[in-house]
Amino acid sequence: MRVLKVGMIYPLEPEVVRDFARGLSEIVVVEEKRDLLESQIRSILYAEPRRPVITGKSLFPWHGELDADLVSERLGPRLLQLPGAPETIGRRLNEIAEVRGREYTAFARRMPNYCPGCPHNRSTVRVDGELVGGGIGCSGMGPMMTQEERQTIYAAPMGAEGSPWIGAAPFVDADHFVQNVGDGTFFHSASQSLRACVAAGVNITYKLLYNRHVAMTGGQHAEGAQDVVPLTQYLKSEGVARTIIVSEFHDSYRGVTLADNAKVYDRSRYQDAVRELRAVPGVTVLLFDQECAAEKRRARKRGKQPEPQKYAFINEAAGTAATSRTACRCSRWRRSSGARRRSTRPPATRTTAAHAVTAHRS
Repeated sequence: MRVLKVGMIYPLEPEVVRDFARGLSEIVVVEEKRDLLESQIRSILYAEPRRPVITGKSLFPWHGELDADLVSERLGPRLLQLPGAPETIGRRLNEIAEVRGREYTAFARRMPNYCPGCPHNRSTVRVDGELVGGGIGCSGMGPMMTQEERQTIYAAPMGAEGSPWIGAAPFVDADHFVQNVGDGTFFHSASQSLRACVAAGVNITYKLLYNRHVAMTGGQHAEGAQDVVPLTQYLKSEGVARTIIVSEFHDSYRGVTLADNAKVYDRSRYQDAVRELRAVPGVTVLLFDQECAAEKRRARKRGKQPEPQKYAFINEAAGTAATSRTACRCSRWRRSSGARRRSTRPPATRTTAAHAVTAHRS
């Protein structure tokens, strides 16, 4: 039995393959996903007067990972047919079969969800059953959740957010579409899709989830990002018909000069903003301005953001009566204890009015 470990899978070196295949009756190709190696080997050996049988995807699956057990299960029976095959092959196949035959207690699947205080808890909720497109980033976890109001009809690759609507719009009854897109993705490449939608003249609202961080991969700065104020000017220059900023601290926008087709709503008017933009023909943008909750907590630990002045207590005990009694007891405890006692566990959700929008007035 010979083994050839390929270093560069494309293009294959023909002479290496011919030398390896000389005198063999069969070549078994072990590779994940599609038959990239198998098809090249077939092509290289096609004109040979004596060529071995090529086996690959008829033995191994096209999907998933090829771990050691799966490869052993598929190759083991063939190796046992070879003269002088060691007994360890059979023992290993029996061990794998025993593991496969075990019965395990079924556990409920743990579905993903957003962090406490995450802006996506509010910003990814559909309004009036509208059609929504998903994409890359934390907002893309919505379809994996159990909440019906967060479901999207597709997940676009990075940079293509909104583009599928250009092709679908003429063939569906809906005359408007909503596309979720994170600010990191938008500044990376999705702005190109926005321009394409403007050029195509479709009715679409980009829900630009402006949380100031590439949160899903560690809270990095979004390269090429703009502050909200110049961003409204940029959106207008690209042909966006109207922009509505929905912010948790809308008062911080007083005195700043936005584009003349942009305005600011408090985040409590999120649904009003969605409905208003839906009635505007062309491309519109709902810019949901709220910082990533996880990055807020990190900044507070490092002394880069002030501690909040308001605390929310949430009792997860089952039953309305139990929740009410516990909430009341908590409220009394906080009033009576004053500054003498502090909880050792910080609350999951905290808010502060000292939200800095540093570049707004620059």
